[in-house]
Amino acid sequence: KLSIAPPYAGSVGAQELVKENLDFVFVSRELKPDDIAGFKAKFGYDPLSVPICGGSYRHFGALDAVVFFVHKDNPLQSLTFEQIDAIYSSTHHLSGKGAARWGDFGLPGEWAELPIRPYGIKPWNGFEEFVRQRALSKGSARGEWREGVSFEKVVFPMAKLVASDRAGIGYSGVAYLDAPVRVLPIASAAGEAPVAPTYENVALAKYPLSRLVFFNVNKAPGKHPEAAHLVMHVTPPGRPDTDNEIIASNIGKIGKKADDDDLRILRTGHPETVVSKTGDRFNVSLPLFDSGRNTIGVVAIGLRYKPGDDKAALVRTAERIRDELRAQIPSAARFF
Repeated sequence: KLSIAPPYAGSVGAQELVKENLDFVFVSRELKPDDIAGFKAKFGYDPLSVPICGGSYRHFGALDAVVFFVHKDNPLQSLTFEQIDAIYSSTHHLSGKGAARWGDFGLPGEWAELPIRPYGIKPWNGFEEFVRQRALSKGSARGEWREGVSFEKVVFPMAKLVASDRAGIGYSGVAYLDAPVRVLPIASAAGEAPVAPTYENVALAKYPLSRLVFFNVNKAPGKHPEAAHLVMHVTPPGRPDTDNEIIASNIGKIGKKADDDDLRILRTGHPETVVSKTGDRFNVSLPLFDSGRNTIGVVAIGLRYKPGDDKAALVRTAERIRDELRAQIPSAARFF
């Protein structure tokens, strides 16, 4: 039985967690560095933060997905996180450089020299914090907004402002789209296929700016602090491996179908490794077994890494973690 006190929200709830006035707090975004700093100063470790469910598609006040939009005449077809970073940030952790004109994104003709006029929500706000964390920050490097962004105190006028400015770009929740703007599909990285914010894509958390609810609690680190993330892909009993999906994760994407790499590991039974693009994670993907040593899926374990670390030893660490999980899984049916 749960007894939930007044509706503490976001950073207020995180502060109450530090004071030990709350046992847990739900937050509609990853915690801010300021939220975590006070907690770590007191307890010596970060709060445990676990994504537990998705937000709504376009329901007011219920974690509607965040969308970027341009004037209806703008020919831009999609956006990447790198491009958002280039437009909005002063730090450029993702893009490496800024973008000042629409021609910087390949727009031709009269658009090539037209200045980009970005609109945003004045810090601090849940929408702007979510965008900052997803599209302006990288690892522990926090993104900062650049000068020249036209900030509004609230989200309500954003769509109208961009609808009246041919050079404008802005963002808001889907629920606040009340003017004829063109909403852009988003790719989290260059080279990835842009995903439109449709109801289905948001519900399945395929859209990169779908919002999540995080459960935050004071729990000391477990026996494997070297593991930064763990993702379990399991095939439902009686279904083909192509129906394999993520059923547990501390980095979201619950319900995401297996990609070609996951299916290859299922098919060959061989582990695969790769150093992350940021260079601070050694990712090991292994076949996942139940306690009877039946292959039921794939487990991806991201281990903390720095250049020069013994990769073979890290693979053995991942195998030990995988085998500890195996002992606790009687069969794949447990998850469905």
